[in-house]
This record gives sequence, structure tokens and C-alpha cells, in this order.
Amino acid sequence: MRHVRMKRFVRVSVGLVSLILVVTCLAQPMSAWSEFEDFSMFPTQDVDEPLVITSNADFESQGWQGNGTNEDPYVIEGLLYDGDFGPYINITGVDAIFVIRNCEMLSPPVVPMEYGYTTANYVTIGNSQNFTIEDCRFIGGSTHIFVHDSKRVRIHSNTFAQGNGIACMDIDILDVSENSIEDSHFLRVWESGNVIVRNNSILNYVHLLGPPYPGMGSYITIHTRQRIEFVSNTVVGEIDLSISSREVVIRNNTFLNMTGGISMPYKSSYSGVSTVQVEIADNHFDGGGLSFSQHISYPLDIAVIENNYIAGKPILFQREKSEEVINCQYYGQVISYLCSDAIYSGGTFRNVSVGLVIIDCFNLSISDVNFSSCYTGIMLRHSDKMSIERVQVMDCVLGLNAHWSNNMTVSNCLFEHCFMGVTWEWCKDGAIVSNVFRENSELGLNLEWCWVTVTGNLFDRNVRNAKDWGHFPNNWDNNTWSDYSGFGVYILFLHDGRIIADHYPRSTLPWYQLPVVIQLISILTLLVLLFTTYMVSKRMDGRLARFFSSRNNVLALLLLIEVLASPVVFSVGESTVPANIEPESYLMLGSILWRVWVQGTWTYFQGPLSTYPQESWSQFYITSSQILIILLLMAFTLNSWRCQQMGASRLDKRANILLLLLSAIYLALIYPPAGFPLPVGPVLVYFTLKFVSETPQYTSHSKGPPPDYLRLRCPNCGAVYFYGPSSRANKGAVRCQNCNREFDPKLISKESLNGNYSAEADA
Repeated sequence: MRHVRMKRFVRVSVGLVSLILVVTCLAQPMSAWSEFEDFSMFPTQDVDEPLVITSNADFESQGWQGNGTNEDPYVIEGLLYDGDFGPYINITGVDAIFVIRNCEMLSPPVVPMEYGYTTANYVTIGNSQNFTIEDCRFIGGSTHIFVHDSKRVRIHSNTFAQGNGIACMDIDILDVSENSIEDSHFLRVWESGNVIVRNNSILNYVHLLGPPYPGMGSYITIHTRQRIEFVSNTVVGEIDLSISSREVVIRNNTFLNMTGGISMPYKSSYSGVSTVQVEIADNHFDGGGLSFSQHISYPLDIAVIENNYIAGKPILFQREKSEEVINCQYYGQVISYLCSDAIYSGGTFRNVSVGLVIIDCFNLSISDVNFSSCYTGIMLRHSDKMSIERVQVMDCVLGLNAHWSNNMTVSNCLFEHCFMGVTWEWCKDGAIVSNVFRENSELGLNLEWCWVTVTGNLFDRNVRNAKDWGHFPNNWDNNTWSDYSGFGVYILFLHDGRIIADHYPRSTLPWYQLPVVIQLISILTLLVLLFTTYMVSKRMDGRLARFFSSRNNVLALLLLIEVLASPVVFSVGESTVPANIEPESYLMLGSILWRVWVQGTWTYFQGPLSTYPQESWSQFYITSSQILIILLLMAFTLNSWRCQQMGASRLDKRANILLLLLSAIYLALIYPPAGFPLPVGPVLVYFTLKFVSETPQYTSHSKGPPPDYLRLRCPNCGAVYFYGPSSRANKGAVRCQNCNREFDPKLISKESLNGNYSAEADA
């Protein structure tokens, strides 16, 4: 009975353990390529040396199965490579039919160079006629398959991960089908004939959480002479699909998590080939759609764009329509070409590559449309007399992007939390009126080669509110700026003596919070406090009053103010000018104290006192090196004061020359655009001290002190002055001209007219 119970316990235990193992295996996450794996076809041969075949005879001499015909091709299979010298498989100059099957390559091969090693292609095949690569696995960096100058190539049912995928050049017929691609650049094809890409699974985990920029994941670049078919593929994550060919077919694909969309096939001048057919049909997007670039011509006159959907809403493609009324809430994307006198209103475009695409249209009205989390809200090109009003664009990369479009009006719109709110290029006779540009991460409004009017807009806390490249004199007037200091005009461009500015700017802050008002209030408050403290100290005969009563101390403060607060003239050179603008040079004014105050308050000034009107140089902390140089300036200034305190001696020229040099170095550091700084403050210090040193400390108009004047040193403050008989107090005491305290001199030296000391005399 005991043995029976033991057998039952063993059977139950084995069953439970087996069940746990099965559940554990089923719970393990499957890799992106598991659906293509056949565990019975794992490589069986771990190879150390690369495989090199340069003729048909090498297949037989190396013992590969087959005879090189369609019925019995040569078969290379079961090879495992992991980090050896490469390329792992290198085949050139064969016309026999062969297959590479069930091979696994886990890390990039290396090739020796003169100064180390570099990665090589996993598989390189060239000058071959007819071959297939199937059921292989490629993992890691570098190019997995490179094929060139071949006839018929089939790449089928392989796995590509974390590398550069497939590169092909000069292929007559290329079939890339049923492959699994994960976190890998996928396919690049140049100078080829017919290419078909079908039934592939392209997955990009790395880029699913990234910004909505196209090309951030896999890319497919295909330039061929004949025909391209991109059919029945599944793409998850961003992909940059760039296609140029005589005939292009993009059909029945599924695109997920692709905000940037797929690039619209463009007119090709490649090898003189003209695009004659474009078909984009039956594709499904959860976001994205078709993407357009401003500087590329598209064959919209011959394109067939139909039955495509974004999040269940159709993509509307209009060509040569007139007087249409479009309710945008029913469409996932709207593309208009050669349309006129149409009205677009209502609805929200969300997670789309470009919400509204307007190309070569005339007199369209866009109103009350919202755009959210798109790459571009509205794209206009070669479209005149547009009216855009009450549009809201939020969390997009580009809000409104217009090129070569004239007589356009944008009014009462909101551009918020975008990378760039509005950018216009080569547009004229337009108006941007009463819009709000708020908290855009790069730029609120950008104008280049435009001649337009910008008035009544609110620019609120954009990283950079606006930029005018200054090619034409745009009219800026009565706009409200969050970075306006409250003083002078708001400069947007300054070049060759020409200024583009808002001459009637307003600030988003109330007048009592303007930086210039706060600074003036701070200065007045400080002066009032100092004066009040001085008067109280004087009444109580305190140290502060005695300090300011000292002529030398007042002189020291004067010198510091001259160094730190006096104007500084500097020249702005070409180092501050963008690369596409000719070099410029002009003079500006500033001061060290102003610079320190601006840097310490995180306030951006784009008014006349900024270091450069187009750059926010002020948004930096004060560095330790700047503080050190300020302290050195103060030390050398006090040293000059000390020279005067010791008497009316000659100025120490070496100290002041060093002071001038340090000032110039300091200015070059705190003013990044400064090409030739000229510190005016130290120059004033020089002349101030020179004037003091040459001024006698007595009231006589003669060439020297009278015979009855005595030269005395105060034992309290160390100051040396000449004292006449009237300076004598009771009992022979003398009141110091510097500290105003009495002292009883024990030794008095008398100085002759020629400056030599005489013998001592009693008091």
C-alpha cells in the first residue's frame, strides 16, 4: 500500500512539473522573427573561415550539393558565423544557379585595416546570374546582404535585426519577400530594373516612442529604371520610403505608428527616366499618411490615389476641382492639386504626416480646422490668394509651412507647442495678423525671402519668438512680445546699417514687471538705502559716514563704477552671422554690470542693448572665470587707488596697462560675438587717476607749498596731506583731511619747493 502511494505521488509531481514547464514556455515573449523560425533548420556547422567562391567549379570542389540548374541548384546551408573575419560569404563571377539557406550570422565580421579593424558585409555577392537567399538569420550591425551587378535575385523569408539590412546595386530583377525586419535599416537599391517588395514584416521597437520625424527608423530607398512594387507589407514604427522609378505601385500595405508617413513618389530625372505611372491604393494607416517635401516635384497629374485610409477615414485626393466645399471632419488627410475657389472647414487632423496638402491651387479658404500631433499641419506650395483663419495647430513639428505662395492671409490662428509654428519662404504680399504663437520649442515665426506684413500678433514664451532673415523689408508693427524689455524697439534683423524691427512693440508683462522698470526701481531703491544709511551714520558719527567722508574711498568707488558700469564699445564681426548671410560688422554699446545683470536674471533681451539682435546670448549663467576676472579688475582698480593714497605720486602705468588687457580679455569672454572689444571704463580710470595725481592737495595757486605748510601722515588712516597754520587745532592737534579725525603729530617733515625732504621739526 505504501509503494502504491509513493508511485501516485511521483506521477502527480512529474505531471505538475511538466505543466509548470509548459506554462512557463508559453508565457515567454516571442521574438519578432519567431514566426519565420523552423527549429529543425538551425545551422549545424560552426564555421571559422569565410566562404569564398569565385567560379562555378568552386561549388563542386568545395562539395556543395546540386549541379547549378533550375531543377537542382547548388545549396549552401547550415553555416553558423559569429564574429570572425569577413565577409562571411563572398561569391563573385558565377552564372550557376545557387541557394543560400538556413545560415545564421550573429555578429558583424571584421576586416583588417592599416590602423586596426572595421566591420564588413555579412554576405557579398556580385556578377552572378540567378540565386536565392532564404531562411537565414542576420543579427547585428553592418550591412547584412550586399548584391551588385547581378541578374535575378530573390531574398526570401529571412530575419534581419539591428543592422543595415539589404543593399543592392545594378540588379535586373529583385524580389524581396516575406522577410522579418526588426530595428534594422532595411533596403537600399540603386540603378536597378524591376523591384518587388512584398509581404515583409518591418518592426521598429526603438523608434515607437521617439519624436514624429520621418526616417527615424527603417528606410527604404529605391531608384530604378523600370518598375517598383511595394505590396502587402506590414510596417510598425517610422519608415522613410523614398522611391524613384518609371512605374510605382504602393498597394495593400499596413502602416502603424508612423506619424511621419511615407514619402510620395516623386518625378525622377534619374538616368533620364520619366515617371509615367503612380498608383497608391488600398493602404491602411493608423496615422501618418502621405508625406510631401517642399523642394520636390510630384507626378500628381498622373497619380492614382484611391481607397487609402487613416484611422478609418479616407484620404481625399482632389485634382482640378473648382468651387468645392470640403468638410474636413470626414477625412484623414486632404490633398489638393490644381484646385480653385474651394472652402475647407471643420474637423481635426490628428497624428497625420501632413493634414492639408495644397499644391498649385488658387483662392482657397481654410477655416476652423484643428491639427494635433501632426508632422506638418498645413503645407502650401505655389498656391496664391490663400485665406487661413481660426485654425488651431498644437503639438506638431511644423504648424504652417508655405513656399512660393503669394497674397496669403493668416489671421486669428493659434500655433502652440510645435517645433516651429509658421515658416514662410519666397512669399510676398501676404499678411500675418492677430495670431498667437505660444511656447513653440524652436521658433514661433520664421520669414525667409518674404515681403509681408506682421501685425497684432502675440508671441508668448517661444524659445525664440521670431526670426526675419532680412532679405526683404518686412513690416513688423504692434506685436506683443514676451521677451520685450520695455525699452526701445524690438529688433529682428540688423545688417549693413539696415534694421528690421517692430517700432511699436508691446510686452506680455504689465509695466511694473518689465525688466527695464525693475532695474530702474532696483537702482533707485539701492541709492535711497545708501543715502538713508549714510545720513543716519553721519548723525551717529558711524563708520559708514567716515568711510564716505574719506576722499580716497570715494575715489576708489568712482574707479570701480568707471570700470564696471561705464559704456563698452565693441565690434560685432562675421563670427555671429549665419552661414548663408554675408559677413557684417557694426558697433554696439554695453557694460560689464549690464552684462552680469542680464546673465543672472534669465531674461532674454532682443532690444537695442542686446549683444546680438538675433541670438539669445543672455540666457547663460555667470561662469566662475567671469567672476574671477571681475575680482581681478577690482583688485587692480584698488591698487591704483592705493597708489594715490600713499600721496600724489605718479601713476603706476604697468598696473593700468595690465588692467586694460584684462578688461579686453574679459569682454571677449562675456560677449561671444565680440571681435574687437574696446573697454572704455579702464581708459576713464587712467585719466581720472592721472588728474588726481597731478592735482595738489592744498589751495595755493603757487608752484609749490608755502614755507609754513607741513606734510603730515595721519596715524589713523595713513593719508598724507599738506597742512597750513589754520589746520592746527587746540594743543597742536591736527584734523585729518581724509578721515576727519584729530591726531597729535610727533614728527613733522617740511618739504621744499623742489620736492626734497628737509630735517625734522617739532610741533
